[in-house]
Amino acid sequence: MTKTEISWNEFVKVMKKDNPKLHLSEVLKSAGKEWKKIKDGSHDKYIQGKSKPQTRKRKAKAKAGHKKSNSKKHSGKTHDESEDHEEHHSKHNKTHKKHRSKKDLVEIYDKHKKMLDELENLINEMKD
Repeated sequence: MTKTEISWNEFVKVMKKDNPKLHLSEVLKSAGKEWKKIKDGSHDKYIQGKSKPQTRKRKAKAKAGHKKSNSKKHSGKTHDESEDHEEHHSKHNKTHKKHRSKKDLVEIYDKHKKMLDELENLINEMKD
């Protein structure tokens, strides 16, 4: 009967499979005693072999969120298109409350006041 080559990890797995009720620390103790015999070559089933290289599984990377570029250059755009783009975004930013300045708020307030006055005039005309 020929002896089969086995590595330490494989041997521990075999020992754990043979003794499933034992805790891992107990299995390691008994495997350590038998491993000495395997290394000497006096074990009846196994001789010491090399472990097989295993490929490790990589953890999946988290998807990164969309990040706006900080550069003010617009690739492939002319100067006019770039100005339109910046003007569009500057108007867009004014709609956010945290970006509004007092001057912008006064202008908005005046526009709303004019509209309310016009509505009142229309309502009064309809009543008359």
